[in-house]
Amino acid sequence: MREPWVVGVSGASGTPYAAAVVRALLDAGEPVDLIVSRAA
Repeated sequence: MREPWVVGVSGASGTPYAAAVVRALLDAGEPVDLIVSRAA
């Protein structure tokens, strides 16, 4: 079993970029852990 990619989002401006990265990783079959702050 592979270790998941950890994607962290700390602000609202990074949300679209993080969404694109998470979608690409999931489409590639990669496991993802997502950490999001309240601001994001």
